[in-house]
Amino acid sequence: DIMKNYMANKSFSRGVETLGAEASMVFVGNTQHTVPYMLKHSDLFCELPDKFYDSAFLDRIHFYIPGWEVDIIRGEMFSNGYGFVVDYLAEVLRSLRNHDYSDRYKEYFSLSSDISTRDRDGINKTFSGLMKILFPHGDATKEEIEELSKQWNSDFVEHLLDHESADINLYGLQELSLKYYGFKKQKIINPNDLTDFANDLRNLVDSNELSTQSLFIASGICSGENIIDYCDSTPINKKLIQSEPNNVLVYFPSLKKAFENNKTDEVNQLLNQMAHSEFANNYSSIPELLEDTIDEYTRNHPYHEKMINSELTAIESLKKISPEKIQEIREDFFYYQSYMYKIHFKLIYPMITMRSLMDVCKSDMNLAKTCLKISDILISKNKSIISPMVGYTVKIDTLKLIGEENLASETEIIKAKLKKQYECLMRIKSSNNNQIDLYLNPEDFKKLSTIERNQGELALFKTMAETSYQQQLDLGNENAINPQTCFEK
Repeated sequence: DIMKNYMANKSFSRGVETLGAEASMVFVGNTQHTVPYMLKHSDLFCELPDKFYDSAFLDRIHFYIPGWEVDIIRGEMFSNGYGFVVDYLAEVLRSLRNHDYSDRYKEYFSLSSDISTRDRDGINKTFSGLMKILFPHGDATKEEIEELSKQWNSDFVEHLLDHESADINLYGLQELSLKYYGFKKQKIINPNDLTDFANDLRNLVDSNELSTQSLFIASGICSGENIIDYCDSTPINKKLIQSEPNNVLVYFPSLKKAFENNKTDEVNQLLNQMAHSEFANNYSSIPELLEDTIDEYTRNHPYHEKMINSELTAIESLKKISPEKIQEIREDFFYYQSYMYKIHFKLIYPMITMRSLMDVCKSDMNLAKTCLKISDILISKNKSIISPMVGYTVKIDTLKLIGEENLASETEIIKAKLKKQYECLMRIKSSNNNQIDLYLNPEDFKKLSTIERNQGELALFKTMAETSYQQQLDLGNENAINPQTCFEK
């Protein structure tokens, strides 16, 4: 009875005191019978304990997810690019609990008077929850926002494809590729469209005008879901290697493919080339030309008013943006619009898969010397954070393989120390409640982009941590952590 009362009223009693809470309840379980059997002989709740098999309790369960209709997680479901970290997504969903969207349907239709009060509550709460997931802004109708955003995006992509720079053209194709895989994937894909897209990509690569960064993207696009069957990544990967042979990371797409196809000679040849490279750079930062192109287009093609209102509604619900910054965004929405597209392209930048190197080096003792050379390049001559971590992993596995347990243990200590340094910087960087403000300042964003391009991700993290530390000091936080402590022994 206590639980049923809480599920209905968000309150429960202890002695003479009534207490309130906000937590939701989720029940997870399995069924012993098939769905047809349950529907014929009982119902979907037949596995519940007798004490829970209570109509008043069941009426308070507002949504039932049939697990048998949910796809089993498979390898191909995981993205090859960037995505939201769970903590960020959880914070967004938590902040949306303060908003009630349960009445947003009433402008278009009404519920039957035959529906009971409990069922009506269940419908309203379920509708509100789905609205927050599918249309978290809760403002304009789906059709209006969808139509407006599709048109603006379509015009923007066309602008990228018509640009005089082949590198910018490639970003237009990358945006188009999201129709075939990723979060914009269409339900129905025409094979002819895939053929045409693959031809456009191949023609752009064959122009020999793409930078190393663009060739990384082209290789990633060609390996994407659905596109991979229409696109041969081999010539793209060869051009990637030719574009910058001293960059160890340009070999990874070819190494992955050769390893998966059991081409031992090609794997060995690639490893030897990698061992003679001089640095590691995955070029994941946003190129300056793309930043300028986005700035120019968004300045000359502002969002429709309804799109602006929708965006503002969404950002106002975020607790990590100060009221002062929200007001600045209202006054100069162009910059925020431009910023969002820059972040978008950064998030969809393809992630370089290094698993093949780790698998090869921990299984073939004859490659130990070569693998150790490659690991040292990844560790000491890089511009990314992931490269040294992979380098240390390869080095540890290789040392263990050749019986150098003591050296492997010493390397594990160094790797653990580096990981702690990264984690320390991340904590300090995230300590400011209004940390997103830093990204939304045009001058600061330009500065951060330049640092990442020229000095790498570690320098970027250090700069952001130092800025956050100074902001904490300005707020009078005497317990603020100095980033320098992250690197003390």
